[in-house]
Amino acid sequence: MTKRKISEEELVSFLHQIEDGEVVLSSEENPGVVYAGLIEYAASNGWKISIFNDCNEWDYVDSIETNDGRAIDFDELPESIARYRPSHETSCQSYGIPGYLQPAFEWRHK
Repeated sequence: MTKRKISEEELVSFLHQIEDGEVVLSSEENPGVVYAGLIEYAASNGWKISIFNDCNEWDYVDSIETNDGRAIDFDELPESIARYRPSHETSCQSYGIPGYLQPAFEWRHK
């Protein structure tokens, strides 16, 4: 049985829903205390997303998992998603990165 993949359209839609505030992210760890490393988020739609934070800057999408168990990691991401960078405002408000702007982000614990 071949496992269904997450389509590029689904990935783009998910990222846009985060940008638009339709999907809200929460994390176990406060993004403001991660200077460099992966931050794993649970999304309000049941998906999961991991972002690599490099020296307090949003760097790249590391992986995404859907609520039905389909998953994709950095090596498999379509180029449009691998190159994706949110606006500074979205990075701060939705992802809590960069951490030094933590007061602008209400950290949401899973």
